[in-house]
Amino acid sequence: MKEMNYKLLIRRACLILLDAVCILLSSFFALATRFEFIIYQIPPEHLEALWKYEPWFVLTTLIIFALFKIYSSLWEYAGPQEIFSIIWACIISGILEIGIVLLSGGFLPRSYYLLRTMYLIAFVVGTRFSYRMIRLKKQNRHLPWRQQRRVMIVGAGEAGRSVIGEIQNSKYLNQQVICIIDDDPKKQGKYIKGIRIVGDRNSIQRNVKRYNIQQIIITIPSAGSTALRPILDICKETD
Repeated sequence: MKEMNYKLLIRRACLILLDAVCILLSSFFALATRFEFIIYQIPPEHLEALWKYEPWFVLTTLIIFALFKIYSSLWEYAGPQEIFSIIWACIISGILEIGIVLLSGGFLPRSYYLLRTMYLIAFVVGTRFSYRMIRLKKQNRHLPWRQQRRVMIVGAGEAGRSVIGEIQNSKYLNQQVICIIDDDPKKQGKYIKGIRIVGDRNSIQRNVKRYNIQQIIITIPSAGSTALRPILDICKETD
């Protein structure tokens, strides 16, 4: 337990440090963008103001991130809710930044605040999901790709999405989702979590051979036994 807490503490410290770097970079890039990245054209008073207020910008932004529980999220399972939390935290940080500058009598270009918020959102979201990909890659490293069971999912609804997410995120399952089947023509050809919906139930046998599928998982909880029986009969013919 102590080792786990120590690792968690180190992980959060690294994320905080990474966020501090993102805040500094977003401020610099915002000011540089305002002057078309011609650094020598940036007025000295703007650079002085940025240097003066940046410690406060970093401190307030990190506190806001903490209040939004950004450092308490499990980024291996991050989704839209975590992204919205980052966006709102960055927006509030930008508003407070305006207040800090105005109340202290300073001045920065008006476009700087919008650009800085946009850059901050992009940097923080980008680093978080890069972190997520690295973590997932590290978790699945012990499962050689050739040993993973090739899975077909039947049903592109919320249940299918949940099962795909569980298989992709779990470090204990030796499965790899290869393709999805759904009878809705509007969904066919589209993707769920990077997995393509390749056809309807009539294409199950063809796609099992095409993708060398070893396991079929049916994820249609709303369907009764009568509705499922024709799909099961097709799946049985694939062995």
